[in-house]
Amino acid sequence: MQVENETIFQQEKKLVAAKNRLAFLVDYANFSPAEMRLNSNTFMWHGRMPAIFEEHRLIISEKRSQYEEALKVWIFFLNFFLFTHMISTPLCQNQDSTMEIVA
Repeated sequence: MQVENETIFQQEKKLVAAKNRLAFLVDYANFSPAEMRLNSNTFMWHGRMPAIFEEHRLIISEKRSQYEEALKVWIFFLNFFLFTHMISTPLCQNQDSTMEIVA
């Protein structure tokens, strides 16, 4: 996954730069408790990403299995339909000593 292998590292670099800018601002400005919570949430997302990636891998695996099973059922019914259609429809009819294919 490109996001997990590349994008997350680019975002991590941006996060470090933002943290350094915020550390500079803290020395010169007063932040309210709400602003501090907002900033801490911004820096905490990176730590939650591995669990989110794992959860998404599990979801993808589960959905892939479900769709593969549904596809197997669909293929079975399609083969059954084709087989019953093939049995009920004569492939060739003999007319005046010539063979003609009937669709």
